[in-house]
Amino acid sequence: MNGVTKGDVPSSLFMMPQLTYLRIITLNLDGTVPTNIGNATGLVYLELGNMYLTGTIPTEIGLLRELTVCF
Repeated sequence: MNGVTKGDVPSSLFMMPQLTYLRIITLNLDGTVPTNIGNATGLVYLELGNMYLTGTIPTEIGLLRELTVCF
């Protein structure tokens, strides 16, 4: 896995309840999705693609009532 950046998706991204659109692709992170994803309550679109993420999807994603697109 050449070019892989070590680490999680930055938890600071999800400290903004007004965030509505987040697309992170080909960043080559190899960590986890933080549990504070549930703080981004306005999130409608979430795309985390072409990464080497590990672990499970946090249950807190269920707090995102506005989320309509997720992949």
